[in-house]
Amino acid sequence: MSVYAVANQKGGVGKTTIALNFAAALAQLNEEATILLIDLDPQGHCTEGCGLKAAYLEQGYNLYEALIMYLWLRVGFPKQGFQAQFSVTKSGT
Repeated sequence: MSVYAVANQKGGVGKTTIALNFAAALAQLNEEATILLIDLDPQGHCTEGCGLKAAYLEQGYNLYEALIMYLWLRVGFPKQGFQAQFSVTKSGT
């Protein structure tokens, strides 16, 4: 198993484009491979680029928000200026 990461603190440097194209290239090289592309961008552009914009908008929260909520629960909520909105949806029956 190989793990690749695309990261840079600066915005607008093509991280999403590189990640999407790299994942697509890996999938083309080995059609039987399982590719996991994780989108931690709060705007969800990578998810949209994969054609899942409707699912992203429908879900109500994203992985970024879930991680932030987890950190706030572990470390403690800020004393002011925070409004929590957290929901979990169940798929299937």
